[in-house]
Amino acid sequence: MELEELETLLANKIFSREVMKRYQEIEKKLINNEEVRRLSKEMNQALDAYNEVLRWYQSTSPICEEKKKILHEKKLALDSHPLVQEYLKVYNEANEPFVYLERNLLSRFRRKKKIC
Repeated sequence: MELEELETLLANKIFSREVMKRYQEIEKKLINNEEVRRLSKEMNQALDAYNEVLRWYQSTSPICEEKKKILHEKKLALDSHPLVQEYLKVYNEANEPFVYLERNLLSRFRRKKKIC
């Protein structure tokens, strides 16, 4: 069997799984959900604000601590949204074959030590 045939067979097996269909459905819902988009935008704005103050102040300064707290709150709000929770659960399940391939197949080809 040629390498391209194996690739096609493997891709078809992985992407025809029911969990992949659920993943694609939930991803569409996530992208189109106004509340999730708002929460994501707020978190990104908080991240930008935190990074901006880090350019000028030490991370232990009160203003940095304040921005970090706001960022944490925004991220927690996004991560706690039921649709995001569902997405992450299905994402992890859908990603299992790729993690397996990485650990059990691709890792065999990595160099353990630099020779040159």
